[in-house]
Amino acid sequence: MCKNADEQKTEEFLELRQLLKSCVLHQQVGEHFSKTPAYFEFDSSLLDREDKDHLNKIVRRMENEPDEKIRISGYTDSIGSDAYNMNLSRERAEAAAGYLTSHGIESSRISTKAYGASHFAESNDNETGRAKNRRVEVNFLKSPKLANAVIKVTTTKKPVSKTKIASRLNKY
Repeated sequence: MCKNADEQKTEEFLELRQLLKSCVLHQQVGEHFSKTPAYFEFDSSLLDREDKDHLNKIVRRMENEPDEKIRISGYTDSIGSDAYNMNLSRERAEAAAGYLTSHGIESSRISTKAYGASHFAESNDNETGRAKNRRVEVNFLKSPKLANAVIKVTTTKKPVSKTKIASRLNKY
């Protein structure tokens, strides 16, 4: 049985709608997707004891969820050249990934991404803000389809309320 283009688009939309609802639900309860930052000293990619304690929780979670995959994103503050910050953010993401693999998590379950200073969490105009920008974030992803949906939801520049997302989804 061949589906026409409209039926296929409707089916794909309904599947994406369900994934987005699932994403929003799980984001609310913190089970499916979470950003869990670990912070670094200036010009460093060394994990401190607090970071390792935090990563140990991730190890335990991943041991209990064998299908779960993660993406580790590395960031820097704005001090230094773009090339230097990109390399440092890569080193930070790889340090966290290396810690997890050294504790038994398969490297095939971990991806890393370096952002340098391009995605800041706080203002780089003061030390407090810069300190919060020197970080890695661990994003939990169970399925590639949900991972893509999560990325689309979380990379909007302007925050979108859960109510607005829900009302837009309910129109269809």
